[in-house]
Amino acid sequence: MLYNIKKSAVDAFNSMVENIRWMHRSRRWTVHVYQDLISFCIVNASILLRKETGIHLSAEEFVFGLYRGYLDQVDGGEEAK
Repeated sequence: MLYNIKKSAVDAFNSMVENIRWMHRSRRWTVHVYQDLISFCIVNASILLRKETGIHLSAEEFVFGLYRGYLDQVDGGEEAK
């Protein structure tokens, strides 16, 4: 019974992970594990952002926002020329 109750949440999480899954192909299982862990962290962070702030972003918008924030830190906040 508990499985059926939680099944929809697991399916929704898996769907979110599939939307942002990296398209890198590799035969090494360690690469797949690393990519899945990063994808899980991104999805969890987007869920926490939505829960804490009420900001609803698509998976792509959230990933690009993370990317832009990282580049701002690396570049010191300056726009790339």
